[in-house]
Amino acid sequence: MNLVRHGFAPVPGRREADIAGVLTIDRASSELRRLDFSFVNTPTMDVVGVPGGEMLFRRLPEGSWLIEQWAIWLP
Repeated sequence: MNLVRHGFAPVPGRREADIAGVLTIDRASSELRRLDFSFVNTPTMDVVGVPGGEMLFRRLPEGSWLIEQWAIWLP
């Protein structure tokens, strides 16, 4: 499978809590496959790992989309 990954992040200098992440798209079909994200600009905590999550997408035969699997990691 030939995939394209597109990263995104808040506007530089933004201080409010937000998300940054990566969208993964199938190059052949242009279908969204995955979203991986992390929370940014949040208060510093003494925790292991980075708060964030992932979503896996699937396109149904009639053309609609669903989130097939998701997870969120919080301290």
